[in-house]
Amino acid sequence: MHGVSRGVFMGFGFQALNMNGKDLVRGANTFGQEFLDFVKKYQVLGLAVGIVIGTATQKLVSQIVDGLINPLIGLAIGKETLSNFMFYAWGTPLKVGSVVSALIDFLIIALIVFLVVKKFLRMEKEGA
Repeated sequence: MHGVSRGVFMGFGFQALNMNGKDLVRGANTFGQEFLDFVKKYQVLGLAVGIVIGTATQKLVSQIVDGLINPLIGLAIGKETLSNFMFYAWGTPLKVGSVVSALIDFLIIALIVFLVVKKFLRMEKEGA
């Protein structure tokens, strides 16, 4: 049976033809090419790798801050860890230590990103 099936793929410009139990897809090359052009133009692969590496870096930095830096600062201020540091205002506990820990995380990650970008820009300049 020959017939045109317009299903889920119509949003992408596909028309599936059913010929004797075989599905043929029209427009697949066009859509595939558009997708590859999108990936190349916006460097999607590089972005994905950057996100994965960034997430791993964030986890590593958080562990360093939580496991090493916070306890050392906690010793200096007389608490078990920096995260436990809080004071009360109007009967409400303000967890200053957690905010300071997050700020330390941010500053370390920002420094790492700055150094990596600086290195890449230097390499790009030398290569040009």
